[in-house]
Amino acid sequence: MANYRDRRNAARKALDKIAGGSIGDVIEELHREGHIKDSHYVAVCRLLADMRTHHGDSGGIVSEVQERVQTCIRERLCPPGGGDPDAFARMSRALNLLRPHERELLNFLVVKKELGRGALSDWGRLRSAYRTNKTTRAAAVGQVTCLAASIAEVYGGGA
Repeated sequence: MANYRDRRNAARKALDKIAGGSIGDVIEELHREGHIKDSHYVAVCRLLADMRTHHGDSGGIVSEVQERVQTCIRERLCPPGGGDPDAFARMSRALNLLRPHERELLNFLVVKKELGRGALSDWGRLRSAYRTNKTTRAAAVGQVTCLAASIAEVYGGGA
């Protein structure tokens, strides 16, 4: 029984890592380095938690024409058809209040591990006139810090 519980918890953690992609790792690293304020870190973590709790699963539907029924007796990892609608509303509101360049950076942070050139210094190289890894990373860190501040403002934890 304990082995089953461990596998179920591991599966839940794996699902949680899907939503939000790399942003949690990046924000945690920059917070540890002292670049992100505590209140901003908490706000980004709240956004990430909302991203992760709203995703749900397909409820057994795998395409528009066919339906697959879940027949196993183990409990579902997520509610069918989506998760918490309040989390979705908070996340949606926050993303809509961000400016386009902030949403673009957020998108980069989510998918950065999947990119061939996905380091912060690569983002800084694309967005600034700097050329060395140290200066391009510094430029990117500044932008991520500003993004965290904007997220904190829309989640009510600004300052």
